[in-house]
Amino acid sequence: MQTGNDVKEARVPKDWSQRELARRADFDRNAVSHWEARPVLDPKGYATGKMTVSSPI
Repeated sequence: MQTGNDVKEARVPKDWSQRELARRADFDRNAVSHWEARPVLDPKGYATGKMTVSSPI
């Protein structure tokens, strides 16, 4: 399981906005914002698994 902070820490060095990550991973920007605000991200692993396959960060 990743934390929202892990997502942000992976996104920022690539100079990707939340919108850019959402576009690349085929998610809504609001979902990325939601994830980054949470201490535990996606306990079932659906979103993180999809994101990793769609656009490894």
